[in-house]
Amino acid sequence: MNWTEITNLQVVALADIPHLPLDSFCAQILDSIACGRRMVLFFGDKDAERVIVYAILADDHLSKLYIAATVFDKEKKYPSLTPQAAEMHLFESLPLPISLMGK
Repeated sequence: MNWTEITNLQVVALADIPHLPLDSFCAQILDSIACGRRMVLFFGDKDAERVIVYAILADDHLSKLYIAATVFDKEKKYPSLTPQAAEMHLFESLPLPISLMGK
């Protein structure tokens, strides 16, 4: 796994966070969760042309945090990870069904 490894309260420069291809980013998240790590932060940061999505995983047994990111341009779509890792529902939001939106 090519993620930046830190400990709690350690500062990391944005330039030190690896940007992975989307498929690798998602696969490594799912593999890490399957091995007992847990997602602690999963968020996006938008600039003019793209969104950078960051993930921070915790390994409680080693007291380590792992950070990586992926870049979304306007054409990319994000595949939901919740079907494979139920805990991801805490970080992913789904659109409301049309019946709940009053249409």
